[in-house]
Amino acid sequence: MQVKCVRAYCTEVVEEAKEIPPDPAFAQGLSLDAFEHCVKALQGRLAEQRAPAAAELLSRALAVLAVAEGEGAALEAEALEAPKASEEATEEAQPPDGARKPEDSMQDQENIAPQATKPAKKGKKRLSVAETEWSFSYFKSETGLQFLMDTGMLDPDSKPRQASVVKEKRARPPPPPPPRTPWNPRLVGEPMEEPEKEASPENRAEEEDEEVEDGWPGAGFGGNEFGALPEEANQPQFFHPAQRVPIMAVQDEAPFGPHPDKKGPTWDVYGEPRGPKGKISQAYVGVNTDYMEVEGATGRKTNTAALAHKRSHVKGLGDNHMLVEVMPGACRFGPLRQGSLYRMSVYVRNLEVDVTRFNVKPPESKLVNVKWQPGHLAPGMATKLTVEVLALEPARIEQLLEVHTKAHVIRVPITARIVGAEEYDRLDAESMALHGRRIGRHREKSETHKPGPVQLITEPSYCKKVMGPTWQPPPVEFDDLPATELLR
Repeated sequence: MQVKCVRAYCTEVVEEAKEIPPDPAFAQGLSLDAFEHCVKALQGRLAEQRAPAAAELLSRALAVLAVAEGEGAALEAEALEAPKASEEATEEAQPPDGARKPEDSMQDQENIAPQATKPAKKGKKRLSVAETEWSFSYFKSETGLQFLMDTGMLDPDSKPRQASVVKEKRARPPPPPPPRTPWNPRLVGEPMEEPEKEASPENRAEEEDEEVEDGWPGAGFGGNEFGALPEEANQPQFFHPAQRVPIMAVQDEAPFGPHPDKKGPTWDVYGEPRGPKGKISQAYVGVNTDYMEVEGATGRKTNTAALAHKRSHVKGLGDNHMLVEVMPGACRFGPLRQGSLYRMSVYVRNLEVDVTRFNVKPPESKLVNVKWQPGHLAPGMATKLTVEVLALEPARIEQLLEVHTKAHVIRVPITARIVGAEEYDRLDAESMALHGRRIGRHREKSETHKPGPVQLITEPSYCKKVMGPTWQPPPVEFDDLPATELLR
């Protein structure tokens, strides 16, 4: 047995490794998916594409306009041909005069095949110029939608709102002045009224002509009056009825000039003009939140028909927002002489419809003393608070007097300037010599010669009890001394 050995020579194919070039610097470390790669490619193409010029845009718009006009003309032609085709179809469907009608025999009606009516060609919908190339719509933009919302046209069921017409606010004309009568004469100080212009002779002649023309209906024809016979010129007239007096309203003649005894509110009882009123100081008013939060909900209220228009939780007689009135609103003592005692009164009035209580918190100062009578305060009644200033030493006083009620916290400022006795006398003499008046509010007098708001207490027993040895009696005949002696 012979064995043949075949020696196979296998050739191995060795592939040489190719070197891959490295990525550029801008692409190293950049990982993109398919979508992001597509977006980047589109952005690059958009950046390379040049912007269209004005001539190109104009040519595109003209081309689109020509296409739209051609389609519009075709639609109009089809619309005109459609009614003609329908008329021809109806004429062909009608039988001739000699033919039998289908109503003669039911069998003929069954044998006759129904004629298929050709449906009318539907024309193409005309596209606007904007829809063919650009898809911008004003009423789909933010400005258009805002316009639809403002005018109420966004909802098809609602009626469109009318444009708001801004009307000019015209001032109401002043009322006409009342006619002047003996019971309503012109007052002292009122301006003179312009006299009415008398009618000129020409205007009077025209008015007379109009009266003559409007006399009776036949006056314009030159004929006689109705019911009157022609009379001869020389024939005497025995009876002529008198004319009827016209009915007119009685007009009283107003006296010329102002009434000497009747004057307006700008004059006082002495016949002199009133001066300008001074400003009244007002206290600082705040809301008592502690009382309103704790006891306001359970407080007793007066609910009557007379108070139906008032507020439910705070009801007052005058102002709905004020239950207490404090007058005056500030205590200004001015310059004070050391060693004297001064007094000023403050009145607290209840404006509520129910009995109320109040509490006074005096200032923490040895120079100010406050006295009052605690208790209930009936509606409409007032109580007095006495504020005393003890001029013990030269100082400047600026304190607050607090009055607590169930709805308000009222703070009344107290101000004063205490000056030494010698300095006070010198300032008083200097003011008397220069201005002819003395300093100190305790010397003030009202227009009716009533004492002023500040009082000087001169009772020795009371002053010694309150101030002790620091009290000094005022100088004898202090108000009668001349300025020359005071300067010495």
